[in-house]
Amino acid sequence: KLRELYRSGLEFDVVHSPNWDTEGLALLRSAVYPVVVVIATPLAQTIVSEGWELTDELKLSVVLEKWHVQQADFVCSPSQGVWATYEDLLGIPRAAMQQWEVVNQGIVPSAPLKPRSPIPGHKRLLFVGRCETRKGAHTLLAVLPTLLSEFEDWECHLVGNNTITMSDGKTLKERFLEKHARQPWLDRVVFHGSVTEAELRNHYQNCELFVA
Repeated sequence: KLRELYRSGLEFDVVHSPNWDTEGLALLRSAVYPVVVVIATPLAQTIVSEGWELTDELKLSVVLEKWHVQQADFVCSPSQGVWATYEDLLGIPRAAMQQWEVVNQGIVPSAPLKPRSPIPGHKRLLFVGRCETRKGAHTLLAVLPTLLSEFEDWECHLVGNNTITMSDGKTLKERFLEKHARQPWLDRVVFHGSVTEAELRNHYQNCELFVA
């Protein structure tokens, strides 16, 4: 489509591509426009965290992703940590990352939040992200039984898609609720699922502690 637009006389200064699915690979090969790749967790890391079998298809996909980021005109990383995974797992040395830059992700500006009024009852621990191992949700869920047993004035709220299934066909939410069904603290763990932007901002404002 971009080549068609170029031939029709509509040109772009730069094209943005995510690393996932190597969507910018064909455009990089055609060399029509400068391509900026914005990286997130590399596929190689997801294979490890999700415990996937390393098939030939996945091996090829990892090679393609490596080529994709190495050939990009510029690469933006949301953090030093994500950047480091490309060095460790894909073997891309820092010296070869001349056109890489950390560009922290932000939020859409909006009206200032009103000062927060204390909410009576429990203190709120907040997790925001997809409920999957790649986001570390399983690490938080593993410590909640001890945490909530010891601190009875705390509750945990998990915001984000919780319908992602694991290798056994169950979600982390289903596993957790089944394992701890009879625990007295279970009503202090709330899975909200996906929420609107306004609801998300409200969760951020009303938590005492945010964990990522």
